[in-house]
Amino acid sequence: MSLDDTISTNVKECFRLFTKADQSSLGEKEFSTFLARLFTDYDETKTVEGQNVAKHLFQQFDQDHDGKINFSDNVAKHLFQQFDQDHDGKINFSDFEAMWKKWVTPILQPKCAIVVVDVQNDFISGTLALKNCPAQEDATKVVPVINELTDKMPWTMVVYTYDWHPQDHISFYENRTRRPVHPSSKVTAEEAKVQDTIRYVAPSLECGYYEQILWPLHCVQGTWGAELHPDLVVRPGSRKIFKGTNPEIDSYSAFWDNNKLSSTSLHGDLRAAGVTDVYVCGLATDVCVGSTAMHALELGYRTFGHGRLCRFHGNARPGAGLPHVFSGRLKLSRGSGRR
Repeated sequence: MSLDDTISTNVKECFRLFTKADQSSLGEKEFSTFLARLFTDYDETKTVEGQNVAKHLFQQFDQDHDGKINFSDNVAKHLFQQFDQDHDGKINFSDFEAMWKKWVTPILQPKCAIVVVDVQNDFISGTLALKNCPAQEDATKVVPVINELTDKMPWTMVVYTYDWHPQDHISFYENRTRRPVHPSSKVTAEEAKVQDTIRYVAPSLECGYYEQILWPLHCVQGTWGAELHPDLVVRPGSRKIFKGTNPEIDSYSAFWDNNKLSSTSLHGDLRAAGVTDVYVCGLATDVCVGSTAMHALELGYRTFGHGRLCRFHGNARPGAGLPHVFSGRLKLSRGSGRR
């Protein structure tokens, strides 16, 4: 029997355990019983954000903030509705199986990957060093912390990403006059400065233009600036992801380019390894790290970050629309997204 067959059999046995003898589905009462058996290591003495965990959870599920958890607040009811895919008031086996794959498995058998984003020379001491950017952060400080984390944790996968641009890349300020500027652009190529946003003509896009923030020449393929920092330890068996390789479009995220016209192999690699949880760290939080984290969320991974493992550029525009998922402590994302 294959592993998939074994898992399928176990799911069926679990489903039968919690259904009534004369029923082929779980009602809300049976589903509540299932949840109580699933979460068996609950410890009310623990604290979350300085609060007793029971009080913290109570406030999370007291949705109308009346100091009571009533039927409309009930977490079991909320989850029941989430997993009752055909909205028939019952969780049948197909609902249960989908819930098992997307929610129960990550809880019981999480597989964690760490994505180390762009810890490259140019962002540390080169042409786009973060210490010279608005936030003036010392990017070298993340290196030993990342090394410690990749060494001590039993990661299913360790990934290192590279900004990996051709010499004629569209993001480079030095190349600003090489492409036609769209009439709607607020700056001309001649007037544009580093960090300005310019619009280039892009006939393939519906709007007719591609909007690009201009950066100094950085991380050019095969140069010292594109290499990982020499003190960063690259773990044996790790994966490498190269982004920003298309000269005509920028790529902040390790998953997609900025217009989602093409993707890297990262999602496929993670999915093939059964990864459920993604930890994102590196440079810079408000640009490539943030974009990678948001796409990990979008793809359904439980996504984490920590302020000690990242550093900011300090200009909010590249990450406009991105929530601050890295605020100095671990943040848990939604974990029931679709993959």
